[in-house]
Formats: sequence, structure tokens, C-alpha cells
Amino acid sequence: MKALRLTILMLAFAVPAFAAENNILPDKPEPQGRVVADRDFWIEAGAVGATWTADAVSTHDLFATHANAYEGGGLFNGSRSTPKIMAAWAGVDVGMGFAGYEWKNHVRNRYLHPLWRAFLVAPITWHIQAAQHNFALMKR
Repeated sequence: MKALRLTILMLAFAVPAFAAENNILPDKPEPQGRVVADRDFWIEAGAVGATWTADAVSTHDLFATHANAYEGGGLFNGSRSTPKIMAAWAGVDVGMGFAGYEWKNHVRNRYLHPLWRAFLVAPITWHIQAAQHNFALMKR
């Protein structure tokens, strides 16, 4: 539930960036020369995928070794179905990635443009925390 509230809060703060007039603040400079197509985005998207995988594997291992373990991460609380849980989180991650990609490509204000990373950093931290929690429970 905490993750959902954070996502809704991030999206609520994103609305003014799309509605703001372009002439209020200076635009970010256009890149000069050859630019690798969204290299930064794909590196961070890969990090989201890697942390999602660590979360999925640790969740599966926890459920396999502890009969009383259950999901407590905000989606499908109380469930023991790893595919259902991780498919839902994959949907959240894809949605956050899409929002970050659109922000990166359409928000031209130089002060707001770097915030596209927040859409990818949030799922990375969520999955790292979940995997750490799963590994801690497996040690018990």
C-alpha cells in the first residue's frame, strides 16, 4: 500500500510539469553531436529488471522453504503465488518505466527534466528492500 501511495503521489506532482508554460523557465540545452539513443534510460531499466529478478527469486525461495511465509509488499497481501505477485509488480515496473521514458522525452524544462529518473529509482529501491527482507526471513 505504501508503494501505491508513493506512485500516486509521484504522478500527482508530475501533472504540473506537463501543464506548465514553456516560457517560465529556460529550456534544457539540446544535445550537440551524436547521442546514443537513451543509453541512460536503458541502463536504469536494466537495473529495474535485475532487482525485479532478485525479488522474484528470493520470494520464490522464501515460499519454497517457509510454509508460513506470505506476500506483504502491498500487492496481493497474504498470497503465496509467486507468478501472480511478480506479474503484478512487473506491470507496475513497466508502467513506471513508460512514465519515466515519456517524461524524459517530453519534459523540456531543464529543472524538471532530470526527474525522469525518479520513475525508475523508485521500483529499484522497492525491489532491493523486498529482496533484502526475503533473504533476512530465509535466515531464520
